Amino acid sequence: MSNVKNLFGATQVQETVDASIPDRDQFFDAASFQATEANVPELNLVTGTNLNFLCKLYSVNDESTFKAFVPSKVESGSTLSLRIAFSAVTAAASKNVQFRFGYYVAADDDTWDAAYTNIDSSDIAVNSVQDDLQIATWTATLPAAFAEGALAFYSLSRIAASANELVGAVRVLAFQPEIARA
Repeated sequence: MSNVKNLFGATQVQETVDASIPDRDQFFDAASFQATEANVPELNLVTGTNLNFLCKLYSVNDESTFKAFVPSKVESGSTLSLRIAFSAVTAAASKNVQFRFGYYVAADDDTWDAAYTNIDSSDIAVNSVQDDLQIATWTATLPAAFAEGALAFYSLSRIAASANELVGAVRVLAFQPEIARA
């Protein structure tokens, strides 16, 4: 914080946020996920009439990783919303998919080599129309480990649904862990 004078000469306190800790929602393009696990989702180019984009093709047990700094002003104990944009590669009525979000948060001087804590979605019903975009959200309580400025190691995987598993891959376009802030 620093003291600054406003237009009328009065002193007021100005808060500054470290530029390396974004005070905004985190958003991840699935095409940028790292291929560090044994079962790696394939990078896929989707070519449409009007739009082209890169995504990852997730079959059951595919996993990829990514990382980011925890943003400033986090509210421990609030809601962590996990949002994913995906579409089924092939049409299938009455089928489900399920995703797993894993995290490990390391502060300065912590070990970087620790196990993920997992938060699973429930079964998500897949649209029965091929290539329809789906946006699904699941929530959890934001763990105290999500401390401002710490480095969060993330993993995203597709796990088997509890019933009526979709056979084949889904295209994952984007993922967002929405961390509540004050």
